[in-house]
Amino acid sequence: MGELSDRFGALMARMAQTDAELFRTIGAQNADIRQLLDEVLPPEEEAAQGASPVAALHPQSLLPREECTEKALKARFKTVAPALAFLEERIGPPPSKRPSWALVTQAFQQGHWPAKTSPRKTAGSSVTPADLQALEARILARIELMEERILARLGL
Repeated sequence: MGELSDRFGALMARMAQTDAELFRTIGAQNADIRQLLDEVLPPEEEAAQGASPVAALHPQSLLPREECTEKALKARFKTVAPALAFLEERIGPPPSKRPSWALVTQAFQQGHWPAKTSPRKTAGSSVTPADLQALEARILARIELMEERILARLGL
């Protein structure tokens, strides 16, 4: 029993050391990301604009806020089809086959499609390849949008 206890103690010590290395690595990566953001938007510009560099990466509306109301969108696009085409070009296909004006308006305001409201999978069900592909497509679309915004901020 003593040998088992010693082996368990050694295992826990190795795990603690690995965890410490992991947290140091994550901390270093966070510092690098913060430095990159500070280069994109230096602190003096941040104070002048009243926004943090992290806030620049959060989803933003695709049009100015006053143009993202349902009334303004209907005046601009007339029907859902052209508004939907505009959104598909920018953020990808919609989560539903026939999106309503409410869904389109929400997508314009948030800069991304709202998450699907589907019944939760049970613990025993598995993720299908189609689920993974859809998730990958959404993530890639958001990354591309962030890259565009960062490049626009840099003036490139």
